[in-house]
Amino acid sequence: MQNSSIYILLNPRLGPVSWNYRMQGITNWIITRFFIQIRWILPFVLSLLLIATLSNAFSFTDVLFWSLGYAVATLTVSSVLTLFHEFKFSSQYA
Repeated sequence: MQNSSIYILLNPRLGPVSWNYRMQGITNWIITRFFIQIRWILPFVLSLLLIATLSNAFSFTDVLFWSLGYAVATLTVSSVLTLFHEFKFSSQYA
């Protein structure tokens, strides 16, 4: 759910494909979409740390595991959606 918010930015009414293409390159859009998601990692990690502190069922290693998983998922979704969006533009004007 969290990573789906960048999908909204691919809506043609919010950012037409040709406009997005002229604004930045592929790498910069991946970085932009990654930042949109990764900025939420601090509240995520803080909530996990609170759980790890209060519960014996969740350790600090689990916090690291889930935080890295969050970062990898964010990078993957940002890359895939950006490349999908770019492919749509390339096939539309090729």
